[in-house]
Amino acid sequence: MTTFPRVPRPVRLLLTAALALSALVVAIGTASAAVTENGRLYWVNSQTGTLSSAAIGAPSGGITTYATGDIPNSVFATSSALYWTSATSAHIGIANLQGAVQSYIAPGGTSAPTGVVVVGQFIYWADNGFIGRATITGAQPQTGWQWYQTPSGQNTSIWSDGAYIYWGDANSIGRIGLDGSGANVNFVSNAQVAGAVASPTSITSDGQRIYWINAGASQISSATVGTGLQVTPTYLALPAPAVGLTETGSSFFWTAQSGGSIGAANLTPQITAATFINTSNNPTDLAASRWALTVAKGGTGAATSTVTAAGSAATQNGLSCGQICTNDFPDMAAVTLTATPAPGFVFAGWAGACTGTARTCTVTMNQSQNVQATFNPAVTNFVLSLTKRGTGSGSIVSSPVGLNCGTVCAAPFARNTKVTLTAVEGPLTDFAGWSGACSGFKAQSVCTVTMSQARAASATFNPAPVLTLTKFGITNATFRVGSHTTAVRAYTPIGTTIKYTLSENANVTVAFQKVGYARKQYLYRSSGAKGGKTGANAISFTGRVGRTPLTTGRWKVIITASDSTTTTKAQVKYFTVKQ
Repeated sequence: MTTFPRVPRPVRLLLTAALALSALVVAIGTASAAVTENGRLYWVNSQTGTLSSAAIGAPSGGITTYATGDIPNSVFATSSALYWTSATSAHIGIANLQGAVQSYIAPGGTSAPTGVVVVGQFIYWADNGFIGRATITGAQPQTGWQWYQTPSGQNTSIWSDGAYIYWGDANSIGRIGLDGSGANVNFVSNAQVAGAVASPTSITSDGQRIYWINAGASQISSATVGTGLQVTPTYLALPAPAVGLTETGSSFFWTAQSGGSIGAANLTPQITAATFINTSNNPTDLAASRWALTVAKGGTGAATSTVTAAGSAATQNGLSCGQICTNDFPDMAAVTLTATPAPGFVFAGWAGACTGTARTCTVTMNQSQNVQATFNPAVTNFVLSLTKRGTGSGSIVSSPVGLNCGTVCAAPFARNTKVTLTAVEGPLTDFAGWSGACSGFKAQSVCTVTMSQARAASATFNPAPVLTLTKFGITNATFRVGSHTTAVRAYTPIGTTIKYTLSENANVTVAFQKVGYARKQYLYRSSGAKGGKTGANAISFTGRVGRTPLTTGRWKVIITASDSTTTTKAQVKYFTVKQ
């Protein structure tokens, strides 16, 4: 924003003093009929150079009045700021919603703007022969301040329905698209109904019809927004000549040309309060609160799906743009939103000020509102794919049933189903861990996957310690047992060697068990530190365990290996001890 350099010093002093003072509260007249809007009315008083406001729902609560340091002649309200035009200098003032002056825009025109309206990121104003435009920051666009030259060389008022700019001329109402195309200088003209348009001092619309007050007229006139036809000169007869006009989603409000009052009517239309507010001065123009509707799109289909508001305002003011869009709407306006999913997606539902899964929702703008629309893939099932990795044996099974991999390694599940996967180790196999959609479960044997989309997971199985006998020194050996220990030594082949190899370090046990008997006798049993090392290992066997010789009969030697988590299948060899 830039400070307007041409404001005279006395006016600047007035502005400084006004900002330092507290708001002036003035008593007002009691409305003859209740109005239920939550917003406020704002009006300008050119005689006193002030900006005033009162609550629509409780106007008897008082009027708040601020000095503008200016002589304002028209006003417009957004959800965050007030804009007014100067009757004495070619600039536009900006205030917050409490009426405190923020800055000025100096468009550089040669005359005083007569009306102002804000659409999205741009300010438009009528300036007796052209329509000006600037960004809301006051920056001059590439097209210059004089955005559109009105052919007749004059205009008296301006409005926008979010798709078009409308301006009042001496004998017609013209309109032009927000992109500068489709200008129609006789959108509503006296050729349709004689005398229907006569230098309108104020224009407004509700998305269905356009309304205006002719200079010095005691009536509100109307025509269809889409075509400019069905002109009704006396849409609503007023008790006295009026100047300014605005509407909300349920009411009209107008300023009397004299007498210092603001009147109210419903949209039937029917006057509900000829003196809704007694302003104690003669307001020239007024505006009603506008509220911000913010729409956010969620889900995997958000980028290409759209949410639009009813009518043309949606695409012009941003509700069918990117992930989050905001647009202003009049107080109490009923805004119908439509969710349109992109191909391959479905609308999943609303949140915030809208609820349910119907594709349309109507929001009443009695305050700023937030809405979220979620778009999900159109498929109802997603495929879960599994992969087994490693050289060990094992399987992956699912609950609900459907997967048993390695046989069935891919299956569809309904959207958002929680699928529990279990890694089942095969013989002589260790489960080493998960990856993919189950990577967060590491080496846990169970993983849970939520099927909000197609997913893939893998499980790795590695071989457990494997015992391989490369030479079994007692195979086919015959041990003879004498009557006493010395005889055993004489007949025992000292140094018979049991050899085996291991694929990894492991604890090793060598036991002997007589066939037909349960008792085992242990020749070697390691514990704690792993007694067998990777590669070749050997144990010497003399035909006895400790000092006890094996008795006559058929025996088996049982060798096992363990790595503290997995034990191999026992390796067994048979031999005979003879008398």
